[in-house]
Amino acid sequence: MSDKLIRALVKPLEWEDDGSHRHVAVGGAETFIIADMWRAVRGSGFSYRGQAFLALAAAQAAAEADYRARIAAALDLDKIAALVEAADDVRRAADNWNDRQDREAFDRFSAAITGLRAALADLGGRGVG
Repeated sequence: MSDKLIRALVKPLEWEDDGSHRHVAVGGAETFIIADMWRAVRGSGFSYRGQAFLALAAAQAAAEADYRARIAAALDLDKIAALVEAADDVRRAADNWNDRQDREAFDRFSAAITGLRAALADLGGRGVG
């Protein structure tokens, strides 16, 4: 679930060739740089944080994974997942609730709202909301 959340929440890096044999992307406060390299033995390749790659796409994938891992490490993904789950419960309950006469559906909707409020309150304790 955490990888799915990170992919949904985090914008992908946008790469540009800076004209000096480097491919650069800015992600938040971090700059990700892939350098073109030439090796007499294997020909050309790319380097990201000391790792060599034969293909630019592979180097970019490594940088993207590093970028997402850094963001994931800074987030409390369990709390985000709880919030997403609570919001989905509210949506499902609302879809099944026609009117207040359907007491069972109303009770599920009320419970879902309570869960969503709890998840939001938990995030609020962290300075969100």
